[in-house]
Amino acid sequence: MNKKLILFFLLLMLSGQFSSAQDSLMTVDKAIELILKNNFSITISRNQSDIAKNNNTAGNAGELPQLSLNATGSSASNNIKQVYSTGTDFSKNDVLSNNLNAYASLNWTIFDGLNMFALKSQYQELEAQGDLNLKIQIENTIEQTIQIYFNIVQQQQLVKALNEEIAVSEERAKIADRKFSNGSGSKLDLLQAKVDLNAQRSALMKQQTALEESKVNLNQLLARSLDTRFGVADTVIISYHPSYDQLNTSVFQRNNELQFTEKNIHLSQLNLKEIQSLRYPRISLTGNYVFSKVDNQAGFTLLNQNQGFNYGFTATMPLFNGFTSSTGAGSGYSIHSAVKNAKLGILNSQLQFDQTKLVIESSLMNVYREFEDNKQVLKLEEENIQYARESMNIALERFRVGLSTFVDFKVAQTGFEDAMSRLVAARYNTKVSETALMRLNGYLVK
Repeated sequence: MNKKLILFFLLLMLSGQFSSAQDSLMTVDKAIELILKNNFSITISRNQSDIAKNNNTAGNAGELPQLSLNATGSSASNNIKQVYSTGTDFSKNDVLSNNLNAYASLNWTIFDGLNMFALKSQYQELEAQGDLNLKIQIENTIEQTIQIYFNIVQQQQLVKALNEEIAVSEERAKIADRKFSNGSGSKLDLLQAKVDLNAQRSALMKQQTALEESKVNLNQLLARSLDTRFGVADTVIISYHPSYDQLNTSVFQRNNELQFTEKNIHLSQLNLKEIQSLRYPRISLTGNYVFSKVDNQAGFTLLNQNQGFNYGFTATMPLFNGFTSSTGAGSGYSIHSAVKNAKLGILNSQLQFDQTKLVIESSLMNVYREFEDNKQVLKLEEENIQYARESMNIALERFRVGLSTFVDFKVAQTGFEDAMSRLVAARYNTKVSETALMRLNGYLVK
């Protein structure tokens, strides 16, 4: 390769470094950090998780007493006419009377067939399920972020590859032009060189558009201005290398989707306990402090005032309710039918868990095999690109000195272009399969 071509590559590298310096460098870790902070879907899932956490209280489960303060007051103005058995009478207009009642009441259910404990456990499971749902949303979003980020890396590497190919094609066009000028080459070779050069320049413009579109997609996912400028590093590091035996154990312990469906089994079991509690007695303690005052300007009683405590308990034992349940999950059905349905709900939850487990097991086998194959392909392509580049450089020099034909050089150049495209794709595919394997193993969110 001559000095001009070497100088062009140096300028190209410096230009790329200068361009990257103008835009802030976005690393994949920084992208994930921004995703966790800004992404709308994650924020919504986090709020839903907080709602489930706020609902998990002893009061919502009915374990705490209910205390209320109540007051009523009224005034009246009446015309009074009274005739007594003694023959006397009394009449007066605009007689005022005031009535004031105030009381504090306490109601505490101390036994409801253990329903309150089942409800509290349900709230705990829903809170845990909310946390798992948040983790699943974060996992999916992080996986999507990594895919888009390394798609940008892939597009950027293709841009650089095309720039390198254009530099070679420009040198090839110069050689063809010089040969045609001195009569050692044909015009057909020169025209074909210019056609190929223009085709590569057109491909470069399309590739640059694809690169910018990928950056817009990442900005959208980051919930920031779509025209935010940034650059990415070109390196693609594969650092996750678990064995299949390790994964076959840890995946079923760490996978968040599997844990989520397992919580559904627990919730179905607690729903059964809630329905069964309707068959047991309900005992509540009651207490009141009452103040009552009636003030009249006329009549037999001018003042009537009472205050004091009263307390007691209520006990209710269901004996027959017309084969229907008026409360709980079995509303509108007989308790017997509601229990049968709840047991079927448990069975369905277990089947859903088994189905999810089978899907995860299948995904593990496929993704792990794909990951191992992609690593082998990547290794071959990294080795192959060196051969292809060296072959193209040799062909260029042979073409320059007239030891090979235009066709020979074109074959070598096409081989290099194909090898570069396969290498870039192999890097991206390996990173994507690595990320999918990490998500299956619950490794993206710790």
